[in-house]
Amino acid sequence: MQEQTAPARILVVDDEPLIRAQLSEALVRSGFQTSQVVDGESALEAVKRLRPDCVILDVLMPRLDGYMVCRALKADPETAHIPVLLLTALHRKEDLLQGLGAGAEDFLRKPFDLQELLARVEAQLRVKQRHDAVAKERNDLKALLEVSQAVSSTLRSRDIFQIIVRETARIIPSTRCSLVLIADDPRYGFVLASHDDAAVDRLKIQLVKYPEVQEAIRTKAPVLIDDAHTHPLMDSVREQVRGIPLTSIYVLPVILRNQVIGTLFLRTAKALHLHSPRELKLCQVISDLAATALHNAHTYESLEVNVAHLEQLTLLDDLTGLPNRRFLRRRLEEEFTRAQRHRSPLACVLFDLDDFKQVNDRWGHARGDEVLQQVAKLLQGNVRGSDVVARFGGEEFVVLLPMTDEAGALAEARRICHVLRTHPLPGAPRGISLSASAGVGVFPGPEIRTAEDLLYQADRALYRAKETHKGDATLAAPAPPA
Repeated sequence: MQEQTAPARILVVDDEPLIRAQLSEALVRSGFQTSQVVDGESALEAVKRLRPDCVILDVLMPRLDGYMVCRALKADPETAHIPVLLLTALHRKEDLLQGLGAGAEDFLRKPFDLQELLARVEAQLRVKQRHDAVAKERNDLKALLEVSQAVSSTLRSRDIFQIIVRETARIIPSTRCSLVLIADDPRYGFVLASHDDAAVDRLKIQLVKYPEVQEAIRTKAPVLIDDAHTHPLMDSVREQVRGIPLTSIYVLPVILRNQVIGTLFLRTAKALHLHSPRELKLCQVISDLAATALHNAHTYESLEVNVAHLEQLTLLDDLTGLPNRRFLRRRLEEEFTRAQRHRSPLACVLFDLDDFKQVNDRWGHARGDEVLQQVAKLLQGNVRGSDVVARFGGEEFVVLLPMTDEAGALAEARRICHVLRTHPLPGAPRGISLSASAGVGVFPGPEIRTAEDLLYQADRALYRAKETHKGDATLAAPAPPA
């Protein structure tokens, strides 16, 4: 595959119309493109705008002479690599040294021989081509290194995907470069990253609207569309692309274990034509790195889900499915901190099933476990969505009541005690009836400075309820006077 290149552009800068015309005519006959300007100021503007491959620059010009223009070009990193050939009617050795000192690559005296000038231009273009090739290779290696380091790093998957599309778009200049993940349902894909919009994240798309992507998935081979408005593959979506500033499309499948798991999807406003083997090889390497990134992301996300699931299991009571004591202490700290910050009340109610040992002794632990499960369901069904129900251990349960003062907490605790006492327990052995005693601690309150203090006060109140009000709820006793 041969890389197609446009003719080199030469900028001719001279204040003499005859010289400009003579040079331009000779350059065009030799296959170059030319642009002409008449003075130094225009030359600096034209170089920035046109990015010529070579500048033929007269020395003797009004205001900015050729030496000054050359120094300005060489001082700018964006234009320093453009070769400058100075033309001058001056013949002193000092003039030659001054021109070379200004950074010019070559120097030609007037009157000049056109064949010699063309030969010198071509020599400078060959040097520039080698320079550009080295710079391009350096940039390509930099892009590959950055993608490779990102894939093997601890960056978030989304950051890695963003680096991949950014560097791919740098290798093949694109209006948009996106990384598309193919869903388990082959009708859909997810845009994981797009180099022109960092906000894109798992955008769901219907692949029927992207026949070029479907073709890359089907063939497991790159798809290059030179003109999206005329290519037969785009017939089904011709109307949708009609108003889009789009010319060429390049879709590179991302393959893992002989399966297309995604695509790199490039769109350009200019025609891509054919790419060089270098560009295609680089894109293939990035595609392979993208496959690794997608695989790592899937593995990591699956691991995160499993870890989260395992952690959740460690916070749940095996028997009742309620949060356990470990979870309770974590939530108690959170709610207590929130109550302190907002200066709002927080109630903690500790329930204990009365004489539950007799249930286990008389009907066995298996039936006792069934009763505990029924109690857990009753508690969950009789609290607000903002309340927290947890099994504290054995036959003890805790209910946290945010934004609830003493009167509200005591009334709620007594209501739940009534529910437990009067509600039949489906599946419980005949003759089993339940009651529960409850202790209520409320922040702010005497001797409550920490979350542990709140729980301790609820435990003290429960002890009092067991002693004097079994089957009912009791508030924590006020602290004795100092």
